[in-house]
Amino acid sequence: GFQAYMNTATPPPNSYEIRVTGQKWQWWFTYPNGWGDPELHAPRGIPIKLTMTSEDVIHSLFIPDFRLKKDVVPGRYTTAWFEAVATGGHHIFCAEYCGTEHSGMVTRAVIHEPEDYLAWLENAASFYDEMPPVTAGAEMMKKFGCVQCHNMDGKVGTGPPLNDLFGRE
Repeated sequence: GFQAYMNTATPPPNSYEIRVTGQKWQWWFTYPNGWGDPELHAPRGIPIKLTMTSEDVIHSLFIPDFRLKKDVVPGRYTTAWFEAVATGGHHIFCAEYCGTEHSGMVTRAVIHEPEDYLAWLENAASFYDEMPPVTAGAEMMKKFGCVQCHNMDGKVGTGPPLNDLFGRE
């Protein structure tokens, strides 16, 4: 049993590393080139090491199709690894109750052929270059989770509204 545990707990030395951040109430995946995305994208047939932490409370990354479940703890790094054998989409959940929107903390893992993954990563990293600044800003607010607390319609939420701030200190 110990040997089986070590095989599942220790990523192979040639693993491709993706950083994972859990935060209320979304997952965030950061790739080696610095690009961040709310979905996990990975190449097929290559061991993937996930280095994980949380910005707020305990979460648990759960990918049922990969039989992978690992706690994500604030102030600590945990690791898990997998190697996908087929392309396609797979559900990702938070398996640790983390607050009122816990059930909405879902995303997906998208497994690509290795060459398609490299093309996706290059295209994703230049995503904002082709958008008008207003559209890019709105996308960034969604992407970085700002809309969890702030809005643009003038109503006060958890955080202050952000409308009419352009050009002001």
